[in-house]
Amino acid sequence: QPNYGGESLAAATAYRVTSAGGEDHQPFYLYSYSFDLDGTKTVSSITLPNNQDVVVLALTLVAALINVTIQTSAPGLQFSLDGTAFTAPQTLNLTPDPHTLAVATTQAGSAGTQYVFTGWSDGGAASHSITVGSGASTYTAAFKTQYQLTTAASPPAGGVVTPASGGFYDSGSAAP
Repeated sequence: QPNYGGESLAAATAYRVTSAGGEDHQPFYLYSYSFDLDGTKTVSSITLPNNQDVVVLALTLVAALINVTIQTSAPGLQFSLDGTAFTAPQTLNLTPDPHTLAVATTQAGSAGTQYVFTGWSDGGAASHSITVGSGASTYTAAFKTQYQLTTAASPPAGGVVTPASGGFYDSGSAAP
């Protein structure tokens, strides 16, 4: 049994079944071929070893997976990739294809805190398409922190306080 580059024996039998349904007592070998593919290129053809005994029964091309890290400026916020929800940060193994990356524009934090989306590191909108290339990449969603203002008059019947309690304001800003 010959051996060609990229080949490994997957199965062998002591005979072949003929078209008439009999056995011809010729050994039959089923080989698996493995080829390294470049995920940045399109496969237009594959040339197998020059061997008249090789018959291709099936050929499957599997794209290489690329590490893509998705993170948020405040760790633990949510994002989705192709409709599946994740908690940041995550490093995912993705195919080199277009994918949809999204975040909710406002996300709740601990009591009295929320995070408001300000942009992706690649300049994309809250929900946008990314195309995974041949090398590892990182996407970061930036959020600003807002705190809920709580106000009350003291004594309670002593007047009105403005602004009203309950609104959210950017961290470090003055309430109007």
